[in-house]
Amino acid sequence: MPSCERTPWRSRSRGRRTPVVPALDPVTPLSTATVNASKRRTGLKGNMPGYDRAPVHTNGHDEPVEERSEPLITVRAAAGACGVTPTAVRGWLADGRIGDPPWTVEQLESVRDRPSSRARGAKAAHGTVVRYAEGCSCDRCRTAENDWARDRERAKADTRLPESTRQQLLAQLLAGQSFHAVLRDLGITANLVWGRARRDPEWAADLDGVLLATRREGLEHGTNAAYVQGCVCPDCRAHQVRRMAKGKVNNCGC
Repeated sequence: MPSCERTPWRSRSRGRRTPVVPALDPVTPLSTATVNASKRRTGLKGNMPGYDRAPVHTNGHDEPVEERSEPLITVRAAAGACGVTPTAVRGWLADGRIGDPPWTVEQLESVRDRPSSRARGAKAAHGTVVRYAEGCSCDRCRTAENDWARDRERAKADTRLPESTRQQLLAQLLAGQSFHAVLRDLGITANLVWGRARRDPEWAADLDGVLLATRREGLEHGTNAAYVQGCVCPDCRAHQVRRMAKGKVNNCGC
């Protein structure tokens, strides 16, 4: 069995040192230990020059001996045996492609070489949130994303203003309390109430009816003065909307 002598170094430009690999006899089989030792000394990776496959172990009479691999019981050992990462082996376990240890090398290699059912690229249909998450920004996908985000925010708002709170709001308004005082007692905001009213026309009609029935008689409703006094009846709110829209037109210089 030939022994690998210490490899001389040949200097090249740019300060690099490239090892000079000694010529090997392709006829003489090399042991795995000899090849690995030569690789460590020369710093080479992959197959050594002179052969393409791993050496064949013999029993001294030029008869090949079949290698027997022991069962693997750890994820790290299984990953090293079949040339994959431990994360891939854990994924096989999670998907049910392999059972509990011990495993054999042949079993792991068959799972590794099996074609994957997952196809690359976006496969979801346009106009869905999944396709938008995959990177599509067409009009249909953006609309689907906006609708999904709006529904999500509405669901959150509904949890903050449930049916019991809405009925309590109407009851306290009928009892004679002011709109802003009721909001403080319930711990909610006006935006939450008006947003719910826009999405729920039936409850909005009940709210407007209560506000009309309980509004102050000494104010001229539908004016800025009544709105400043705290009235939020439909007439005062409509006047405030028109006033703010007119202010926006004047500010833009149109």
